[in-house]
Parts: sequence; structure tokens; C-alpha cells
Amino acid sequence: MTRRLYNERYAHDAEGNFIGTGVRAPDAGLVFIPKKGTEQDLLDQVGRFAHARQHDPHAFIDGGGWGVS
Repeated sequence: MTRRLYNERYAHDAEGNFIGTGVRAPDAGLVFIPKKGTEQDLLDQVGRFAHARQHDPHAFIDGGGWGVS
């Protein structure tokens, strides 16, 4: 992923709020940095993502859903 794409679609501040310069990517809440997280952290994120999508199919689309300011 290029820095430009990250800054546009995936960037978050220290509190986890989306601060990208473009439209938030549907999977932006799943950003995983290997040296700063564990495999369990990633599994927890995927579980929250799947749960939210199951209960609200529009979550994470067009700025809706968990992790969006």
C-alpha cells in the first residue's frame, strides 16, 4: 500500500478516529501493524467487523459504523 493510499483511505489518529483525506475504505478498521499488535488483536478486530456487518450491512460503508468519528 502506498503512503498516499493510506493517507486517503486508512489514516487514523491516536484515539482511532478516521482522519483520512478521502473516503474511508470499508476495511479501514482492520488496519494491523505487526510490531504494534498481536494475532489476537487482529482476530478481535475481525470479530467486531463481522459482528457489526451482520447487524448493520451498511456499517463501514460511506463513513458509517464502528471506528468512525
